[in-house]
Amino acid sequence: MSSSSLNSIYGLNRLRITGMNSGLDTDSIISSLMSIEQMKVDKQFKTMTQKEYKRDDIRSVRTELQNFRLEFMSSSNALKNMLSANNFKAYKVDSSDTLGRATATASSSAASGTHSLDAVVKLAQAASVTGSKVTGDNGKTIDSTDKKLGELVAEGFISGINSTAVTTEIDGEVQPVLDSSGRQYYEGEGTLKFGDVEVKYNANDTLQTVMNKVNSSGAGVTMGFSQLSGKFTLTSKTVGADSEISASDSNGLLESMGFEQTGDSNGFMLYSKEGAQDAEAVIDGYRVTSSKNSFTYDGVTYNVKKTFNEGITVDGDGKVTGGQDEDAITFEVKQDVDKAVNAIKGFVEGYNKLVASLTAKIQEKPDSNYLPLTDDERDQLSESQLTKWETESKKGMLYKDSAISQLLSDMRSAFFSEVEGVGLSLAAIGVAPASSVIEDKYVGTQQDIQIDEDKLRAALERNPEQVAQMFMAGDGLPKSEMKNQGLANKFVKLFNNYRNNTSDIQIASLDYEIDKYDDKLESMKDRMTRQEELLYQKYAAMETALSKMQSQTSSLLSQLGG
Repeated sequence: MSSSSLNSIYGLNRLRITGMNSGLDTDSIISSLMSIEQMKVDKQFKTMTQKEYKRDDIRSVRTELQNFRLEFMSSSNALKNMLSANNFKAYKVDSSDTLGRATATASSSAASGTHSLDAVVKLAQAASVTGSKVTGDNGKTIDSTDKKLGELVAEGFISGINSTAVTTEIDGEVQPVLDSSGRQYYEGEGTLKFGDVEVKYNANDTLQTVMNKVNSSGAGVTMGFSQLSGKFTLTSKTVGADSEISASDSNGLLESMGFEQTGDSNGFMLYSKEGAQDAEAVIDGYRVTSSKNSFTYDGVTYNVKKTFNEGITVDGDGKVTGGQDEDAITFEVKQDVDKAVNAIKGFVEGYNKLVASLTAKIQEKPDSNYLPLTDDERDQLSESQLTKWETESKKGMLYKDSAISQLLSDMRSAFFSEVEGVGLSLAAIGVAPASSVIEDKYVGTQQDIQIDEDKLRAALERNPEQVAQMFMAGDGLPKSEMKNQGLANKFVKLFNNYRNNTSDIQIASLDYEIDKYDDKLESMKDRMTRQEELLYQKYAAMETALSKMQSQTSSLLSQLGG
């Protein structure tokens, strides 16, 4: 709540005619008398506002911690997630393919080595069914998907909807009822069903609208139409041998689109697995199948795009015996140390920025010369002066904050401590506080964490799993077992502790104090209002008494003079 002079707040700047008899400047006298009370109100307001500033700063610290966690310790940011083995034991894959036949990627469970994609015999395909050619009464095919179903019925293309052109009679003459675009309006509707999903349509829907409804309905199929062939198609959105199309229509629209009924049922029923097949390939001499166009074995995922060597033969023991017309694709899996180094460097840079920000907050001193402004005080400043004042008045709210100081101390200590069971410290892999390392290559403040990239690369090449455990160990362990946890997990626990056990309490306490200050502020303003009104009443009574006295004196003088 802002604060200003009492009259401004309570609308007491009403017209008063004072001092008519006494000659006193009553307004100035009362204003002076009330100034002391106004100072008390302003002091209360400024104190309350400072508490609001402090609460907001604590919330901003929580936001900084949360942003750091989301950037470096969350699955939502896979490339920077320090709790993902893929960022420590990373691999890259080199391919011999120049024809766009397949690609490959490797996960953290892969191993360095060479693999051979000997053949792609079949690609996974979706079930698909095509209707017969649709022609109208004039023998022509449909030439536009923008025609309404009602128009297509009228032209004899489809009959699967009870469509009626709506008309009206004007001056004895039958006239068509038009829609907003000036086209004939129709009555009639129907429903298509794909599995448990219903798609409703009406005679005013265009052919394209019906297809859009089907394709966006969650029915798991795509409906299409070719102007060249005059045929409709239904294609499953899933591939593989289990792909299928199941559709029904009690109005006969699908049948009039050229699709053939399968089986005996009431109404139109269509079921097809036509074209559905799994992918088939030969990897390292072994024949494998997949319901999609990718295969994952031994941590390597092969994404296949074209068939080749379809006639390949193998002996079942990893040996190709014939049928290779094209060269196999060779994939060489190599450790990607750069990815791990960049991930750790990014984490350390983010940590240094976070520490610098938090350190600045607890070292920044408040300036007693810049207290929060009341409304009256704000009105006396220029825009630039106001901006500077507000900036200065918000500084130092977290000066020497013990909770943040403890958090910073705990975070820094995490870099010194070994992870029990791993048998290695971060300093041993080249990640350590600057003050603990004496080498010319290290620069920065004593708060910074620095990286010896050569040492880090050597550790990653030697044992990437061990490096990963320095950050990831102990996922899911309680805070009481911090010694068994890697750095990233320690940070997660420290952040949670600050939020749940410290800052939550601070914010709740400040909210309580702010409410109390606000209540007291309102009470003080009410009391000032009453005091001011009472003073005006007293001076008004004095003016009335003086008026009467002057009137009596004038009357007496008049009588004596007479």
